[in-house]
Amino acid sequence: MLYRSKHWSVKEWDCYGRSRNEYAWDDETEHLCTDNEKTANLFRILDMLRDWDPRWRVNLTYKGWNSGYRDEYVNSACSGVWDSYHKKGCAADIHIGGQDDLDTELAKTVMVAAEAWGLQDKLGIGLYGDWIHIDTRGYTSRWRG
Repeated sequence: MLYRSKHWSVKEWDCYGRSRNEYAWDDETEHLCTDNEKTANLFRILDMLRDWDPRWRVNLTYKGWNSGYRDEYVNSACSGVWDSYHKKGCAADIHIGGQDDLDTELAKTVMVAAEAWGLQDKLGIGLYGDWIHIDTRGYTSRWRG
């Protein structure tokens, strides 16, 4: 099953800003496309967030990489865990650009979007002050970083 994102490109989400990785590619209009179920589920939620507020962004790591899909090198360089969902194509660290929302408010908004897709019990959500980690791991996990 192919999913085409309404608002996001691989360039925004891929650690190197590439237009293709093993989980997704940009089409001719630079919209992210994927046939990976967990990646598609992530972008269903992210598309809904952008529908509500176009300022949703993927964070940059402290070394300047996009904190969505990460390869092994980038994951290690930014101290990611060895089994990171970022390496599996189904995670992103996100925030609303230009706002200082609390992580708990961001997470509540993500949960509303997840519920619309029936994904509320399939998410990992980490709280980090003014941004959150979200992944579509397939089961519920919550933590504060």
